[in-house]
Amino acid sequence: MQVHRRNSCSLCVCAHVCVCVCVYVCVRARALCAAQVIVDFAQDGCVYLELRTTPKHRPRDGMTKASYTQAVLQGIQSAGERVNSMGR
Repeated sequence: MQVHRRNSCSLCVCAHVCVCVCVYVCVRARALCAAQVIVDFAQDGCVYLELRTTPKHRPRDGMTKASYTQAVLQGIQSAGERVNSMGR
């Protein structure tokens, strides 16, 4: 995700849009999206980020609240590994 630095609000909006789009796709994509949001903020110099979400239950998509939460946690772990490898 490419973010142009105009102000901190535009960063928040871009991240929010990414997470919202991921609500309607597969669990794996949700993990990737959570990770990318965190990595993008780290690359922009952010040292503290609150990632907020509400577990979704969408049986027709094969998603439970537990699988949703697990995907977000996997994304956070993946982002941590990527950010650490960047020397942050």
